[in-house]
Amino acid sequence: KNIFFLQKKAVRIIDNLGYIKHTASSFEKYKLLPMEHVLSHKLAIIIFDQIKHDDTYFFATYLHKPAECDFGRTNYTKPNVRTNYGTQKRDYQIPNLLNKQPSIVQIAQQCRKIQTFRKKVETYSLQAAPTLDYCKRM
Repeated sequence: KNIFFLQKKAVRIIDNLGYIKHTASSFEKYKLLPMEHVLSHKLAIIIFDQIKHDDTYFFATYLHKPAECDFGRTNYTKPNVRTNYGTQKRDYQIPNLLNKQPSIVQIAQQCRKIQTFRKKVETYSLQAAPTLDYCKRM
C-alpha cells in the first residue's frame, strides 16, 4: 500500500492537485496503472507465456477440477495453503487472478505476439471499474 500512496503523491505533484482532490482522473489522463494492478499485469504476461508454450499443461494445471462440494464455483482451482507465504506463490496467484479476471485467458489465446497482448491487457486493466473506485476511495 505504501507504494500506491507514493504513486498517488507523485500524480498529485505532477498534476498540481491538492491533498483532498481525487486522483482517478489523473490516472486516466496519463494512462497509469495503479500499483495494485502491476502485479496482475506481470502475472498476465506469465499466463500468456505458459499458454503459448504448452496450453494443455496450463489448462491441466489450473483449470477447475469438479468435486462433490463445489460451493465457491470457481473456474480455476487454487491449491490449499497453510501459510501467508503460500498465497504469494505463483501457483496460488495465477488461479486467483483468473478467477477475478477470466477474460485474460481469452485475450492470450487471441493474440499471437506478446506486444499486442500487453497492449490489450493494459487497456483492459485501465477500463476496469474497480481500479477507478479504488483510486477515488484513497
